[in-house]
Amino acid sequence: MTTPASTYRLQLHEGFTFDDSAAIVDYLAQLGVSHLYLSPVLQSAPGITHGYDGVDPTRIDEDRGGRPGFDRLLNRCRNNNMGLVLDIVPIHLNITSPLNPWWRSVLRLGPASPFAHFFDIDWNAPHAGGRVILPLLGRPLDEAIDNGELKLAIFDAEPCLTYFDNHWPLNPDSVARIIADSDPQAPDAFLARFSLPGPLRGLIAEQHYLPMFWKTGGTQVNYRRFFDIDSLAAVRVEDPQVFEQTHKQILELAALDALDGLRVDHPDGLRDPQAYFAQLAEKTGGLWTVAEKIL
Repeated sequence: MTTPASTYRLQLHEGFTFDDSAAIVDYLAQLGVSHLYLSPVLQSAPGITHGYDGVDPTRIDEDRGGRPGFDRLLNRCRNNNMGLVLDIVPIHLNITSPLNPWWRSVLRLGPASPFAHFFDIDWNAPHAGGRVILPLLGRPLDEAIDNGELKLAIFDAEPCLTYFDNHWPLNPDSVARIIADSDPQAPDAFLARFSLPGPLRGLIAEQHYLPMFWKTGGTQVNYRRFFDIDSLAAVRVEDPQVFEQTHKQILELAALDALDGLRVDHPDGLRDPQAYFAQLAEKTGGLWTVAEKIL
């Protein structure tokens, strides 16, 4: 582990991967760069080029080359006596991507989800009826249903509620009822039947979430967001278990001496920034760390 003297930032995405980065390390070393500073490398929503819309902090982004690609870049850096600094985003996760396993579990199981406490959700909000408000519709719910924008579909081999690119899982009781009502001779017939306005309204009423028009739902949302961005739910890193899970990959890399520093995105939005940095320093062995702050 070395203290950065000069960093060079690389913006990673599907079109510029770990291997693309490794290909220019020799050149950067000749320029005198001591450390590569990488944009977020943990799994983010598909098609996102900046990496700040994370969906699964337990693994390195597959579109950027996954862990094998990261290791190849690390080896090239080490062969050039060059270190690595990572940009990390502890404050929020993208909740519109179906690749976020924690949020999907919350939508499927509600307060009973083992990940329900990972997010700040007010399940007792009087207007929410014990559900998570999803202010993601382009029009009021009844209009979206009547216009056929909300419908039932199969995603990941299970029935789910879809709204354009959004896929929301159903609770187990709804899935069991749908399967019980299905015709073995026409296994997909239930999709059209349950997508009819009447059955669909009943189905939505059974879920642990309530889709709403973004203009009204945004004022009633009952989960803590990043600023007022509905698609980014804040993560409770002040909880030790949540900290361990959200930083699992980062702490593993730090323990392997694969990292020389961290740049923390928006720590001022955390519940207790000072406590967070103290915990981060303890868990990473005092790794060189800088904080972004928008003034």
